[in-house]
Amino acid sequence: MIYEIINKQQFEFIHIFVKTVKELDSLYKIAKSNLKKNGVLWISWPKKPSKIETELDKFMIMKYGLNNGLVDTKVTSIDKNWSGHKFVYRLKDR
Repeated sequence: MIYEIINKQQFEFIHIFVKTVKELDSLYKIAKSNLKKNGVLWISWPKKPSKIETELDKFMIMKYGLNNGLVDTKVTSIDKNWSGHKFVYRLKDR
């Protein structure tokens, strides 16, 4: 689900959950454009053993973030079904 962000607010913390490349592309653009330069963006995707159908894996998420202006700093398990990657702006871009 995509929520419209009113007045282009800037946030210090954004967490998106994605299952497809299309969702990743769409939500990443919205999230990054509303992320403060010193903020944190978490991107979560379904783990392989979960019963949630997905096109994504941790390498695709990491590469996508790096190719689109952020750097990954941490990967973690959110719960039994979801993993997450933490992204921030590069120091030179803050």
